[in-house]
Formats: sequence, structure tokens, C-alpha cells
Amino acid sequence: GVHNRIVLLRGTYPELLKCKRPRFKHDEDKFIRKNARTMTGKQIGEYLGRDRDSVHNRARYIGVSMKKYGELLPFTRIPDDDVHLIRELRDAESPRRLTFREIGEKFELSESTVNFIYHHRRTAEDVVLRELMP
Repeated sequence: GVHNRIVLLRGTYPELLKCKRPRFKHDEDKFIRKNARTMTGKQIGEYLGRDRDSVHNRARYIGVSMKKYGELLPFTRIPDDDVHLIRELRDAESPRRLTFREIGEKFELSESTVNFIYHHRRTAEDVVLRELMP
């Protein structure tokens, strides 16, 4: 009863009885899906006229991750191409396998940093593959 009355009154007086939190539209969901990897929640919220938290909650609800990886992070120091090269140098068997120390000297990085990059650093491509895998 109350819901039907509110719907009727909002139809009659739309400027007086606005929704506090309007529902997300299909176009807004598409925009969130398209830009989740490149824009922050605050930027998406400003574009859609919504709060950052509501954008994050909606993204979680529709199954979209707002997490950035690789070169898409604003504070990334090592490009994804260098990450791929470090992994190739470490995995190469043809003259010999390079150690983390030798790779670090080539890139002017510490041995522990190269070790972390090799084992744990995610690239933008890894995120796409992760989303496509079941």
C-alpha cells in the first residue's frame, strides 16, 4: 500500500518527491563494467553523479572488480613490458638461466625486488585472463 502511494505521488509531484538513492540503470552498469579497470571509483561516481561507495557496492553486486593491476596503477614504477622481460630472462634455458641478482643489476633493482616481480607482480593482462577464467 505505501509503495503504491509513493509511486503515485512521485508521478504526480516529481520535483517534490525525489528518490534519495535512485536505482542504477543498465547504461550505468555498462559504464562501470567498461571503466572499472581504468578509472577510480571516485571518477566513475563523479561521471555518473553518484557517491564513490555506491559505485563500489554496485560493482561488487554486478561482479566487477575495481582493483587495478600492472601499468593501470597510478604509482607503478616498473612497466609491464619490463615484468615480461624479467620473467623471460629468468625462465630462459638457452645460454643459461640468469639469477635474480644478475637481472637486478641489468634493471638497477635489488635482488629481492626482482624476486617479488618474478613471483608476485601482476600485469594488466593477468587481470583480463583472471576474469575470463571460470
